[in-house]
Amino acid sequence: MQKSTKIIATIGPASDSKEIISKMFEHGMNVARLNCSHGSHAYFSKVIDTIRDVSEDICILLDTKGPEVRVGRVMDPVHLEHGMHIELTNRDIIASRDSFSIRYPHLNEIGIGSMIRIDDGLISLEVIGRQGKNLVAKVIDGGELIANKSCAIQGHNVRLPFLSAEDRKDIRFGVKKDVSIIAASFVRSQEDVAELRRLVRDQMIISKIEHWKALEHIHGIIEASDGAMVARGDLGAQLSLERVPKIQQEIIRECNVQAKPVIVATQMLESMKDNPRPTRAEVSDVAQAILQGADAVMLSAETGIGKYPVQAVHMMAKIAREYDHLVEGNMPSQHLRHTNVAQFVTEAAFHSTRHLHVKAILTPTETGFTARNVARYRPRVPIYAITRSMRVSRQLALTWGVHPICIPKKYTDLHGMIAELISETHKRKLVDREDTVVVTAGHRLRKKGSTNLLEIHKVKDILK
Repeated sequence: MQKSTKIIATIGPASDSKEIISKMFEHGMNVARLNCSHGSHAYFSKVIDTIRDVSEDICILLDTKGPEVRVGRVMDPVHLEHGMHIELTNRDIIASRDSFSIRYPHLNEIGIGSMIRIDDGLISLEVIGRQGKNLVAKVIDGGELIANKSCAIQGHNVRLPFLSAEDRKDIRFGVKKDVSIIAASFVRSQEDVAELRRLVRDQMIISKIEHWKALEHIHGIIEASDGAMVARGDLGAQLSLERVPKIQQEIIRECNVQAKPVIVATQMLESMKDNPRPTRAEVSDVAQAILQGADAVMLSAETGIGKYPVQAVHMMAKIAREYDHLVEGNMPSQHLRHTNVAQFVTEAAFHSTRHLHVKAILTPTETGFTARNVARYRPRVPIYAITRSMRVSRQLALTWGVHPICIPKKYTDLHGMIAELISETHKRKLVDREDTVVVTAGHRLRKKGSTNLLEIHKVKDILK
C-alpha cells in the first residue's frame, strides 16, 4: 500500500552507510536531509555519492546553519542546577560551574529579564544582571551543558546576518552537488528568501519557521518560498510551548492554501533514538501533523545518531498509512485563492475522483506546479506526476500524494503524449486495463502554469 505523506530522514553517523540508506529508502524515506550544523563538505560529498548509488530518485535536502547563537567550548561535563547563578561571556573560554561562553558578539545587548533557552529549551536561564561586558544569569531549568548547542533568546532580535559566510559556502557546495532543496534556517522576512534565491539555481527553497519575527510575515515568506518547515524546536524555545501547536496548524493551513509543501519537524519520534518503539504521545504527534495537512514529517536525531534509524522510518511510514486516507478533501474550496485557469482545472480533477470510480490522476508537469495544486486537495487516489526533468521529479518527492515519474522525452503532440503516459503507467502496473484515470494537461506543452484541460479515460480505450 502506497503512503501519501512523505518522510524526511536525517543522514548522520547512524545512517550514512549504503546498507542503512537502502533500508530506509525501502521502508519509506522520500527525502534525505543533510544538516550543515553537523558535518564537513567532504563528509557530505561522500554521503551524497552514497545516496545516488542507492537511487537516483532520492531527493536531497541541505539544511543551513543560519544565524545561530551557540554554546562555546565545554570540555568536562558541567551540570547546571536550578537556582545557581552563572556568568555568560562571548569570550572563548572553557565552560565551568562559574561561567561559560555563548558565541554571540552582541551578548551584552540582551536585556535583564530575558530568557535564554539552550538545546531547544532543555536548559533555561534568566538574565538577572551584568558584570562588565558579561551577563549574570540564574538557572531556571537545569541540565547538562553541552558544547555547540543552540541558544534561543526570547524577546531579543538577534543581530546577525541572515546568511553567514559559512552559510554561503554551504549553499554553493549544495548547488555544485545538485541537491534538490535548500532549507533556510531562521528566515525572518521575504527579503531573506530573496537574498537566498540569488545564490541558488533550480533548487527549491524551504523556509524554516523558527524565529518569532517570521510569524509577523508568514504569508509573504511562504509566498516567496517554495515551501516551509515548522521547526518546532527553536519555535518552542523562542515562544511559550503551548502556542506551538496552534502556530503549527496555522503555518500548515497557509502552505496548503498556497499549494506549497510543508514539513513538520523536531522530536517527532525522539524516544526512538534509544528505543525500538515510540511513545503513544509521539505516535499521536505524527498523526496530528498528518491530519492537519502536513506534506512531510521529519526525523532528525532519530535517524542521524539514533540506535534504530530503519525502525524509525518504518514506524513513521506505518503511521502515515494509517492516517493518510483520513485527510481526503482536507482543503475546502472557501479557503482557496483561485488566480488562474490551472487552479480551477486541478480542483475539477479532485472533484472527479470523489464522484467517479477513478484509480489515479495523471499530471504531466514541467515545474511541479500542477501536481502540487492537485495535491493540496488531498485526493483519495495517487497522483502520478510525469516530468522530463529529474530535478522536478526529485523535488516532487516532498509533496503529499505525488508519485513522480521521470520520462526524459519532449512531446510535441498533446493527445499522443496523453496516450503514451497512460500506456506508461499501465506498463509500470500502476493502473489496470479496466481502470479509469483523470488526466490534466495544457495545450501549450512545456509552459509553466498552462494547464487548461481535463480528460477522463478508460485505460483499455487507450491501449487498444
